[in-house]
Amino acid sequence: MDYDTSFKKNAQDAIFAPDPYRSSDHDPVLIGLELGEKPGPVEVGRVFGPNRYSTAANVARTFTDPIVVYFSMGIDLGRIVAAGSGAPVTRLSGINRYDTATKIAQGWALGEADSVYVASGAMFADALAVGPLAGIENSPVLLTQVGALSSETVTALDRLDPQEIVILGGPERISDTVFAQASVYADISRLFGDDRYDTAAEIALQIPDSDEVLLASGQVFPDAFAVGVYAGINNAPLLLTEGDSLNVFAASSLQGREPTLVTLIGGEMALFDQVRLDVIALFDR
Repeated sequence: MDYDTSFKKNAQDAIFAPDPYRSSDHDPVLIGLELGEKPGPVEVGRVFGPNRYSTAANVARTFTDPIVVYFSMGIDLGRIVAAGSGAPVTRLSGINRYDTATKIAQGWALGEADSVYVASGAMFADALAVGPLAGIENSPVLLTQVGALSSETVTALDRLDPQEIVILGGPERISDTVFAQASVYADISRLFGDDRYDTAAEIALQIPDSDEVLLASGQVFPDAFAVGVYAGINNAPLLLTEGDSLNVFAASSLQGREPTLVTLIGGEMALFDQVRLDVIALFDR
C-alpha cells in the first residue's frame, strides 16, 4: 500500500515509519483470503432393502467369501440356515442378554483383551455405536443393568482380567454404582455425550480418520446392528441420527472428519431423503 502523508498532521507524521509493519494508520482489510483448503465433494451413498432383513442381506453382500456368518434371532433359524447353506451351525446364547454377551466374550482368552466396553443392556444405541471401535481394537462388549453390575458381567470381567474398562453412557444410562462396582476389576473411565447421538460422535473421535463414515438410525436398532462388523473391518465410525433430518452431533462429527464417502444404512422409512440432503448441504458450502 502507498502511504500518503500530504494531509496528515505533524503528530501523525511523527509516528509513521516506512517499514512492512506500518502501511496505514488504519487496520488493513484483506479481501478474498483463503485460510485453508475447502473440503472436497462428498459422495453420499445408501445401502438398503425393502425391509430390515433385506438391508442386512445387502450389507452382507459387501463381504467377499466370509468364513463365519452371524445371524440374530429366529427360533428355527439354525435348521433353516443349515438346510440352505450346508454349513455347520452353532449357537451362541445365554439365559438372558447379559449372559449372551458373556458367552460371546468367551472368544477372548484370559489377558487377550486390553480393553472391555460395558454398555447398557436396557437400551441398544451405545452398544451398537461402539461396535466398530471394539472391532478395530479387538475388544469385547459386555452389557449391564442400569443400577447394578449384572452378575454375568462380573463373571466375564473376572475371567477377562482387562487393563481398562470403558463405561458407555452417562450416569443416567449406567449408574455410578455400576461404575464403582466395575472399578474393582481394572482402570475405568466413561465415554459419553449429552445423548445417544452425542455419545456415538464421542466414540467416533476414538477412531482414526477414514474415507468412509456410516450413518444409521438411532431410533431403531436393526440397520446399525447389521453394519457394525462392516464398519469395524473398514475402520469406519458409525454415527447415529434421527430419521427425519441429520442430527446436530452427527453433523459436527462429519464436518470434523471430512470423509469422501458417507453411507446411509437403511431405506427412506428409516432415514428420510432429507438426511441425505442435509449431508450434501453440510459440505456444499
